[in-house]
Amino acid sequence: MVFEKILLPDIVSWNTLIAGCALHGFHDLELLLEMKVLCTTPNMFTLSSILKACAGMRMIDLGRQMIKVGFDTDVFVCVGLVDMYSKCGLMEDARRVFNLMPMQDLISWNSIISAYVQILNDEEAISLFCEMQKEGFNSNQTTLSTILKSIASLQLIDASKEIHSYAIKLGLESDVYVTNSLIDAYGKCHYTEDARKFFVILYLFVTCFIFIY
Repeated sequence: MVFEKILLPDIVSWNTLIAGCALHGFHDLELLLEMKVLCTTPNMFTLSSILKACAGMRMIDLGRQMIKVGFDTDVFVCVGLVDMYSKCGLMEDARRVFNLMPMQDLISWNSIISAYVQILNDEEAISLFCEMQKEGFNSNQTTLSTILKSIASLQLIDASKEIHSYAIKLGLESDVYVTNSLIDAYGKCHYTEDARKFFVILYLFVTCFIFIY
């Protein structure tokens, strides 16, 4: 009732209403379609709200409805669908969405790699990471911290060292998430001295940060 009294609802108003409906179990696409008809373009927050609700409640039918009404060409929708399908245990669907994306970017690569890490398919996660590198995409802290989980799980010390060197090249060797992941990887590969060195580096970094601020 409050929403309907707004004369010219903007994207923030729509997002708030849609997120609230998704949160409380109103799952149909009526609001999203109405939003589209009124020429208010859904943004990443609109769609991520819906897809997060779908993933959390294992509502794959709603995600499939979004494809049917033409929202699957948006990169953020595709990333949300990959996340939703993977959390519902439908990796074939997640991979199909990724493969059919009109434009793959770092966010989409991170999403599909993370999906395979979550289901403990470490070999495929590493394979995708290598493929991403061949495609010319640079990694960020999310990529490195994610792939290091698989490397640690498989106890691949050479790969750990390569990611370490790569992190230095990208200027991410002091990133807290990357450093934590390197500590874990070196530790699980029984390179405890290297893990200890990274722990000391992380401790000093955090201490300096607290002192400055």
